[in-house]
Amino acid sequence: MISENSERGKSQSSGFTLIEVLVALTILSISLAVIYAGLSSNVEGRRVSIDHQQATLLAESKLNSLGIQTPLVEGRTAGRFDNRFRWNTVVAPYSEEGEEVLEEGQTRPVQVIVTVTWGEPNNERSVSLRTLRLLRENPL
Repeated sequence: MISENSERGKSQSSGFTLIEVLVALTILSISLAVIYAGLSSNVEGRRVSIDHQQATLLAESKLNSLGIQTPLVEGRTAGRFDNRFRWNTVVAPYSEEGEEVLEEGQTRPVQVIVTVTWGEPNNERSVSLRTLRLLRENPL
C-alpha cells in the first residue's frame, strides 16, 4: 500500500498545471509587447532623424545655389525637391537700427532664409537655415 500511495503522489506532482502555463504565457506576452514597443519607437526615431538630416542637406544645397544657379533677388520663391520635401526661400533686406539707407547701385546685405518642410499636414516638420549675403543692385 505504501508503494501505491508514493507512486500516486509522484504522478500528481510531475508536470505543470494549467494555471502555471497561463501565468508563464502572460508574462511572455507582456515582455514581448514591451520589447516590440521599444523597437518600433527606435525605428520611428531613426526615420525622423534621417528625414531631418536629409532636409538639412537639401536646405544647405538650396542656400548654396542661390546667387550661383539661381539669381539672388528679393522676395519669396517656393518649390519641391521631390514628393516628400518642399522648400521656401525668403530674401529680404537686412538692416540694424541706426543704419543709414544705402543708395541704389550699392552693395547691401540681405537676409536669406531657406525652409524645407516635409510630413503630413497634421505632423509637418521643418528645417530652416538663415544667412546674410551681399546683393549688388544694378542701377537702371
